[in-house]
Amino acid sequence: MGTTRLDQQDTIYLTNYFKEQIKKGNIRKISPETAALIFISYLSHLNLLSHFKECEIQEEKYIKNFINILLNGIKGGHQNAK
Repeated sequence: MGTTRLDQQDTIYLTNYFKEQIKKGNIRKISPETAALIFISYLSHLNLLSHFKECEIQEEKYIKNFINILLNGIKGGHQNAK
């Protein structure tokens, strides 16, 4: 499965964003490349789901919840999703 040039640019941009956030101490030390791929994979999956008529999704709600889980994890003690 190949990656388009746009996907590569997005991955580089997000990887650099996560690296910057790690340097600033805003997020813990993780693999910025993996975080970028996880983010892009999720958005790609939502895009795929949106093409199925039977599958009505509330993109904004799912994206907000995904970002919350990505940034805060699923371990106990964090604010619940709304």
